[in-house]
Amino acid sequence: MVRGKPQKQPERTRFRRLGTRPKEPSSSTRLHKMGPGRVFILIFLAETARCSREDLEIIPSTGDVELGKKSYFLCKVRNGGEATLTWLDPNDNEIDADSEPYNEKAVDELSKGLEMTLYDPNLGGIFTCAGQFDQSGATARAQIRIRVIVTPRIQLPMAESSATQIGNPTQYNFTILANPSPSVTVSWKGKVFEGDDIKVVEEDQGTYMVSLQFMPTSQEDISELLITAINELGNTTKKVTLKEDIPDKGLGTGSILAIVLAVLLLLVLLVVDVSCYYRCQRGFLMYCRNNILGKNSARTGIESNGKMLSKSGKNTVVNVSGIEA
Repeated sequence: MVRGKPQKQPERTRFRRLGTRPKEPSSSTRLHKMGPGRVFILIFLAETARCSREDLEIIPSTGDVELGKKSYFLCKVRNGGEATLTWLDPNDNEIDADSEPYNEKAVDELSKGLEMTLYDPNLGGIFTCAGQFDQSGATARAQIRIRVIVTPRIQLPMAESSATQIGNPTQYNFTILANPSPSVTVSWKGKVFEGDDIKVVEEDQGTYMVSLQFMPTSQEDISELLITAINELGNTTKKVTLKEDIPDKGLGTGSILAIVLAVLLLLVLLVVDVSCYYRCQRGFLMYCRNNILGKNSARTGIESNGKMLSKSGKNTVVNVSGIEA
């Protein structure tokens, strides 16, 4: 009897039973199980809680104000019933009906207006509407940032002309009022200034001082400058006429020397003439004495009635023959 090797029994595969968690019901399933009555109550309570919060709003919500143009904003109660409303400026000072440049406008127990006309770009800032509710005593605040917007305006230092000299560097400054910030171009003889030839040398909240540097080299360069300023609100242009400034050279050294020599010559001639008058009874002074003063002396010998007077002043009688009697 032949004994064979014992055969191995096949291993049984063991399976582990894994436990699974029960699925949680979705929100819609929960609401379905709660029933329509409870759902309505939850919605009502949420809406009541939302509406019970005292709240204010400002209309319009954007605070862009054009320079020099009247603008109006309205603060109104959104939730909470009647309230006492007050407008505050950027320094938290109360604005009343007589304030300048902004003043409040009473409307009703649920709203109050704010009117302003701003002529300075620096007058913007954060304005606040503060409210105290009459029933609950609660307070609420709403804020709006006022920004003064300006279509570009070009301000020239003098009249629309500028003096320049051929061959000399010329600097010309002008001011642009704009908000938002503008793009500035200046053209001269068809050429646009670039780089160091044009600079913004000073900027202060909507006011920009621009400096140009150029040098005319001929009479043809005495033309005009074309200034253009553009921002998102619009654009403006101005022309500046260049005029040649001819420098006053004044009296040169040669002219001054000639004048001095002429004065000295006149003094010498006067001294010589006075000397000739007293020594030789000649010269220009002697001529004046004989021809001007001498005639006046001769006229004094005639009386006003036509009678001839003698040198002694006595009346003389002349007969027909011309011999004094």
